[in-house]
Amino acid sequence: LPGKTLTQRELGLIAKLDMSVAVIFQHNNDCLCTFMTKGRGKRDAERALELAKSFSQPPGSAIYFGVDGVDAQFLTLLSATGMTSGELEARKFVQKYVRAYFEDVARTMAGSGYKIGAYGSGLVCSYLLDEKLAHHCWLANATGWPGYQRFEATRRWVLKQHLPTRKTDCFGIEVDLNSGNGLTGEFGQWKPK
Repeated sequence: LPGKTLTQRELGLIAKLDMSVAVIFQHNNDCLCTFMTKGRGKRDAERALELAKSFSQPPGSAIYFGVDGVDAQFLTLLSATGMTSGELEARKFVQKYVRAYFEDVARTMAGSGYKIGAYGSGLVCSYLLDEKLAHHCWLANATGWPGYQRFEATRRWVLKQHLPTRKTDCFGIEVDLNSGNGLTGEFGQWKPK
């Protein structure tokens, strides 16, 4: 997804403005098939590591992996078929498929020096932190996704996404705004050189 991949030009502009970067790998991570495809976590982690190396991302920083609403999509599918739908069923999906994906990511990134982050629902973030499959969690601005309010209240997230700006507010583009937790200033960000 070229439009979603950081470029050297963008990295140079970020460095010039003395800003920091938080990296999220999110290539088709809004599709159930991504998490249901055996070996996909390994392939995504390998690509994320290639990109990190190409941008001279320093060890100790984080690479977040998106889990962009697949637990909510799973519930919608269950509901459409008339099957029981609820957070318990979403948790079963996370335990089976999202867990396997992040186990692949962890094995692939072992020894790389990078921290693993996750972007997703409160349910996903809570589960991955509890299972020690993610070091950081970035809470998606999707208050209807499973576990949002409960996880948001725990303040275990290091970043929390807000509504995007209007095009008229930010030079003609929509920008997702995020806030840091405040309990920690470190969320795996890094300054490009």
